[in-house]
Amino acid sequence: MATAGPQNDVQTTSQEARPAPTSRPFLSSAVSGPQNLVFPILVALACWGMVGYFLLLTTDANHLLFAGMAGMMALLWSFSVGIRIRKLLQRRRSSPRGRRDQIYRVPE
Repeated sequence: MATAGPQNDVQTTSQEARPAPTSRPFLSSAVSGPQNLVFPILVALACWGMVGYFLLLTTDANHLLFAGMAGMMALLWSFSVGIRIRKLLQRRRSSPRGRRDQIYRVPE
C-alpha cells in the first residue's frame, strides 16, 4: 500500500488561485450602452405581439389564459427595458462628456 507523502512540487495558496478583483459592479454586462437594449426591446415587443395574437386572432378555448401568460412575460420584459434605459440615462448624466470619454480614456 503506497502512502501519499507531502506534495511540495506545486503549492498554491487560495490567494494565488483567485483572479484579481475587477472594478465592475456585480452582474453588469460587458457592453453597457444602447447595444445592451436591443435584445430586451425585441423580446418585449414579441411578447406584446403574442398578447395581441392570443386576444384577437386565436379561437382556442384557452386564449385568455395564454394571453394572460404572454402579458405577464411582456410586463416583465418591459420592466427590464425600463430599468436598463434608466440606468443608461443615469450613467450618461453622471459622466461629464458622455460614455465615449470613459471608453477611450488613456491611463495616466
